[in-house]
Order: sequence, then structure tokens, then C-alpha cells
Amino acid sequence: MQELIPLSVAARRLELSGQRLRSLAKQGRIRYTMTPLGRLFDPAEIERFRLTRGPFGRYESPADEPEPAA
Repeated sequence: MQELIPLSVAARRLELSGQRLRSLAKQGRIRYTMTPLGRLFDPAEIERFRLTRGPFGRYESPADEPEPAA
């Protein structure tokens, strides 16, 4: 397991504000670990979210993607 990263680093990697990342975490859309230092994120979880999100951090599943033109 990789070392957990703080919210500020995770937000920077996702190109989101800290407030938006906190909101997504509270909604359960991105997993985190709460510690006395605050929310910490697994870098693998950040990468998973980065690859599956749409604009503004909205999740888009592969089924949401338009069909390629034939």
C-alpha cells in the first residue's frame, strides 16, 4: 500500500479545489481515511477517480459515454 496523501495534494492532482474534494469525499464518491491530521487519500484511489470522472469531478461510468460513430 502506498503512503496516504493529504487533501491538498490530492486536490492538486485532481485539479479540484480542496472544498470540492471535501464535498466529493463527504458524498462517498471518493474514499478517504479520517485521521487527527484530517482526511488522507490513497494515491491509487485518486488515480481511479481521475480516470473515471467527468467535468467538475462528476463521475461518468463507461455506460455514460456516447457510442463511437460508425
